[in-house]
Amino acid sequence: AQRMMGEVNFFPINRLIAKPRKETIDSEGRPLLDSLQYQEIFDVVFRHVFGGTAIVRNMEAGNRIAKNEGFDCVTFDVSRRGAMTGGYLDVKRSRLELQSTVRKLLEQKQDIEEALENAIRKNNEKTAEVERLRMEADALEREVASLRNEHNIASEKKRYLSQQLQQSMKSREPKVAQCVTLKNRIREMQANKESLQRQLGTPLLSQISPEEQTMLQELQAEVKEKKVRLEEVTKQRAKLESVKHRLENQLSTNLLRKRESLQAKIQDISVDEKRNNLQAEMAELKSVNHRLSEIMTRLADLEEHLIEYEESQEKLTRELEDCQEQQKDLEAQVAEFSKQADLICTKQSAMQAKREESMKKIRELGSLPMESKTYESYSLKQLDKKLSEALEQLKKYENVNKKALDQYVQASSRKEELTKRMDEHKANLKSINDLVTVLDHRKYEAIQLTFKQVSKNFQSVFQKLVPGGYGNLVMRVSHDEDSEPGDRPNLPPIETFTGVGIKVSFTGTTETREMQQLSGGQKSLVALALIFAIQKCDPAPFYLFDEIDAALDAQHRKAVADMIHELSENAQFITTTFRAELLGTAEKYFGVRFRNKVSHIDVVTKEQAYDFVEDDQTHG
Repeated sequence: AQRMMGEVNFFPINRLIAKPRKETIDSEGRPLLDSLQYQEIFDVVFRHVFGGTAIVRNMEAGNRIAKNEGFDCVTFDVSRRGAMTGGYLDVKRSRLELQSTVRKLLEQKQDIEEALENAIRKNNEKTAEVERLRMEADALEREVASLRNEHNIASEKKRYLSQQLQQSMKSREPKVAQCVTLKNRIREMQANKESLQRQLGTPLLSQISPEEQTMLQELQAEVKEKKVRLEEVTKQRAKLESVKHRLENQLSTNLLRKRESLQAKIQDISVDEKRNNLQAEMAELKSVNHRLSEIMTRLADLEEHLIEYEESQEKLTRELEDCQEQQKDLEAQVAEFSKQADLICTKQSAMQAKREESMKKIRELGSLPMESKTYESYSLKQLDKKLSEALEQLKKYENVNKKALDQYVQASSRKEELTKRMDEHKANLKSINDLVTVLDHRKYEAIQLTFKQVSKNFQSVFQKLVPGGYGNLVMRVSHDEDSEPGDRPNLPPIETFTGVGIKVSFTGTTETREMQQLSGGQKSLVALALIFAIQKCDPAPFYLFDEIDAALDAQHRKAVADMIHELSENAQFITTTFRAELLGTAEKYFGVRFRNKVSHIDVVTKEQAYDFVEDDQTHG
């Protein structure tokens, strides 16, 4: 950008006024637009830029056309200054192309190295993951073995306890039978004891014999021994039953539950699943290693190609140096040729100046007649003689304008062009006037339509706010005091509309009053009715009213509140008030307080809002 200093011009197409297309009269020139190719959408731009430019054969024709027809002329000639370059560039052997290829290969090498680093990092991560899974599998296998040992120990303990229980049950049966026998003996002895005690309570008819006394003592001793034996058997039975119950409880509460827990753990732990996961990780690791080897192979190939490109680059560098040496030699030859060319240009300039001087003399002679070809075969002496004779004859016509015909042709052409342009301007003026008429008509219709809608809405809104009254809007024009909508059949000019008037009646009588005849509260009510009417015609998203009910009485405040509530379905109304009538239909309440010289606003409830308004009215 610093080497290409200049300016940039932007042409907005929708704002350009195209120049009228001009045609050249002179046959040695033509408009530049005829030689340009462009899209039709840019016609106005090209006519604006190149509409007054013509291409001519030489400078003489350019000067003539520029002077006579007002064109900016350009020729096909080029400047003799500056250098001309050319030749052929082999793209396949371009050093820049090779440098770009080397840079791309280096970028690919860097990408591959980054991919290799990522693959190595992923390989390390996978290896660590596999090692971690292997350690987890070993830990799980150890845990399974430990659980199996605990299960075997619990099974052995359960089997031992079952055997003890069976032995206890086997030894219990004879002891139970023995207990039953002993209980029967005890009952028999108890019966004998009771019988003997009854006998002891009765008077003895005779003394017992010594044999009976001995037998009685033996029986008493045997009874005592049997009681002791019965107590021992009873204690042993209770002890065995306690052991039995303890073993049964231990079996049902601890061992069986532990066995079920061990079986659940064994079912939950799937060594095969871990082994399958380990095999999958090993397969993925193998895939990563395979991809890593492919990347290493590709990297090695790229390094070989890079070495080949570097060797080719060195070779091309040497060739480039040789070419530069040849270029220096050629530049020296070009400098020598330039010196010779300058000499030739000097001679050419002198010849050109001489040619221009001759052309000037020819132009001074004017237009050559058709008979000039007759004298092409004459010699120079004959031409001089004829020239002398012609000069003698021309002395008779010294006061005649020799360029009158050319000037007449130019003036006629200029007149035709101006007439054509005048016709175009008349057509443009007519189209503009037609457009202005259409726009005025549309503007009038829009004003009338908007006025009718607002007037209709104003009448309905005012009747709702003032049930016993009515009101309407009137259009004011400059030539008439008032104008009801639809009174004038013809469309008046837009400039005749001067404003809108309001006529209302609060009592329902035929007498209406204008705004300047109303009180402050009535003006506020009429203004609100107009706002609500406009809102129905052109709704806004929200409205902010600041104490609009300050000058209204209670009845009108209630009517305004009902109207706001009705219109709040399509818009949001934010009002500030010190009256209670507007609070009844509100949906949210905010209280504004002044504390420490700072205003604060807070959300309040409906009851707090009523208290706030009532307190303000009381203190006010």
